[in-house]
Amino acid sequence: MFFILCTSISQLSESKENQTLNKSADSLQELSISGASRLRLENHADSIRANSANNQILTMRTSIEISYTSNLSSLNLELMDSRQALAETDGPINSGDVNVLDIQQLNFQTKFGLNKSHTLKIGRFTTNHGNRRLVARPVYRNTMNTFDGLELVSRFKNGKQIQILASQPVLRKPEEKGELIRNDFTLDKSSSALRFYGATLDLPDVSNIQESLNLNINPLNADFFGYLLREKDTLQRQSKNRKLRTFGFRLKSEPESGKIDIEIHSSQQSGTQRASLNPMDQRDLRHKAFFRNFVFGYTFQGKQRARVSFEFDHGSGDSDPGDNKIERYDSLFGVTAPLYGPTGFYGVFNMSNTITPGLRLSFNPTLNLNLMLSYRHFWLDATSDSLGRSKKRARKGTTDNYVGQHLELRSRWNPLDSVRVETGVVFLALKNFRNRNSTFFWFGAERRF
Repeated sequence: MFFILCTSISQLSESKENQTLNKSADSLQELSISGASRLRLENHADSIRANSANNQILTMRTSIEISYTSNLSSLNLELMDSRQALAETDGPINSGDVNVLDIQQLNFQTKFGLNKSHTLKIGRFTTNHGNRRLVARPVYRNTMNTFDGLELVSRFKNGKQIQILASQPVLRKPEEKGELIRNDFTLDKSSSALRFYGATLDLPDVSNIQESLNLNINPLNADFFGYLLREKDTLQRQSKNRKLRTFGFRLKSEPESGKIDIEIHSSQQSGTQRASLNPMDQRDLRHKAFFRNFVFGYTFQGKQRARVSFEFDHGSGDSDPGDNKIERYDSLFGVTAPLYGPTGFYGVFNMSNTITPGLRLSFNPTLNLNLMLSYRHFWLDATSDSLGRSKKRARKGTTDNYVGQHLELRSRWNPLDSVRVETGVVFLALKNFRNRNSTFFWFGAERRF
């Protein structure tokens, strides 16, 4: 039924996509319909995030995008249905896996200004900022980050770009495990109790910085960013009352055959938040945290485009849960799959309380096949704080902050332009948390139409 529906929609889109309703020298009206359908099976044996020895989930996602364009303006709608089968209550299922038939995007977009270099989007939308570590539309995860508000993107002739966001993040519903397992429908909503603002400045080819560092690499690009998160309790939802400021920068050179590339990311957080969701907890604690990332890579010449890179990340953790400070880094609305492996039923690590060096190798044996290997070791920044998303702490009395190592293998095959088949496995060996090793496997296929 799943693929029959997608095929029917695909046939409709072929007849409607890019259908020109009226063409002239001064006006253009266009209706386009597109979408995608995806199935993915995940299995995690001996997961630290679950209470059972073996956890599996089959996720199903269908999305339909409809866009009507008239001259320089457009109306955009995206419907998405994300659901699951096989998951059980003792597994790590959450709203990142299930969000039944909801509006992901419904917005008005227009271009204006000199050379039409400014784009304004108003309504509900998804977005990506910078390297996607703080604001992103997820790729691996089965559900999206969406925002109600406005976004302005200004592009200039010299390549500079400014991106400004003022929004209320949309809260995915439901959240209770029983409702998620039943694939219950609840309408997603945003609230003025949670507000998120941000701005990024992208600067291409910052040769003055490159010359000062004496780097023989591709031209460096730089982006600077700042985000403001404001949160408070409501009668329907308890929160940690986060009031966070996040500022930072990134330097990056794009990978190119026969050349070295680098990436340097640094961000700092400050503000206040509370220690728990308990409505009786009224004490605002000082929040001070950081995240650092460094990547040094080289792309070999040849059709295989083999690339090897050394990666190092350091995200702060809370060194003393009993003091009046919180030092655990908050990754806001970013994604971690490109860094630490699949989220979903794996998702052990994130950008909080981690010190992790790693090596990554990727290459294309054929034009439509990509293989990737990632090997990392992990340490805790603070042994008193929990490990990533696991909500688990090291064994009592442990002073060694070493966590363990993981090896990720992944393949992506595109037999057709509209079809992607992806499979992979992660081997995780933990220390100071449990003696058992764990294995995570996934297999999925997506068709775009």
